[in-house]
Amino acid sequence: MKLTQVKGSTWVLEANELIPLYLLDDRRCVLLDSGLAKEREEIEKTLLEAGLEPAGILCSHAHVDHGGNNRYFQEKYQIPVALTAKEAVSYTHLRAHE
Repeated sequence: MKLTQVKGSTWVLEANELIPLYLLDDRRCVLLDSGLAKEREEIEKTLLEAGLEPAGILCSHAHVDHGGNNRYFQEKYQIPVALTAKEAVSYTHLRAHE
């Protein structure tokens, strides 16, 4: 999986869907969405190889290709996941079917 700098501290993981991320410092990043669960290992491997660790996730909306790894990263790295209230309700419904 390719990690490409867009500009400054903004980067993108080129997964099935593009996963933008913002570097907080030389080690921590905030993901905009977390990608598909089936890409979890490759996403995490790419981040770790770049010396990066998720510090939080801003989830754009409750679709599996955008939030498929939210719970995994939240639990593994003890990080917050932010959604709008409307999307949080939808996401709770999706999680019930996992």
